[in-house]
Amino acid sequence: MSILNYIKERWLHLLFLFLAFFFSFLVYRLDNSFSIRESNAAYILMGWGILFFIYLMIDGFILHARVSRFGLFCRTNGSSEEAEAFFYPTDRTHAELVRELTAEYERYKADIETKSAEEMEFITKWLHDAKVPIAAARLILESQEDKLPDDFYRNISAEIFSIEESILQVFYEMKTNRFFDDYRFVLH
Repeated sequence: MSILNYIKERWLHLLFLFLAFFFSFLVYRLDNSFSIRESNAAYILMGWGILFFIYLMIDGFILHARVSRFGLFCRTNGSSEEAEAFFYPTDRTHAELVRELTAEYERYKADIETKSAEEMEFITKWLHDAKVPIAAARLILESQEDKLPDDFYRNISAEIFSIEESILQVFYEMKTNRFFDDYRFVLH
């Protein structure tokens, strides 16, 4: 996490700490009856500065660890047990939301795959069923070739051929879209 992102994330904490330091400094400077030596005030201010720097380092480290852990949780599609492992309630709430969204996505994806498989099965069955009457029409046409005018026979034969080609094209298109089911590539 960058320093700029850290400041954006923790701006309210940092503003509060800055205002607390500023208030203490004003009390020291404006109250003449406040008896503290300037050297002691410098030590106190330096001590606060060191503590503030330590706070920033620890808080930045913790925030970075939280963001990294949450990112890993999101990338691994976390389960509810993993969501309970988060220490901070906000992280746990966000993890639960991610888990619910992931589960909803998986249900949606499974539903789409089921519907797609059903549609593919219907289309495949329909294509196979359509081939039977086309083959029968071709056989009938060929058996009546002597009795039919040549132009009529050629036109009907060309149309039957066109229908057969269209069906084959649909078969090939379906096959190429499902190429991954037929072949597995192994890289060594």
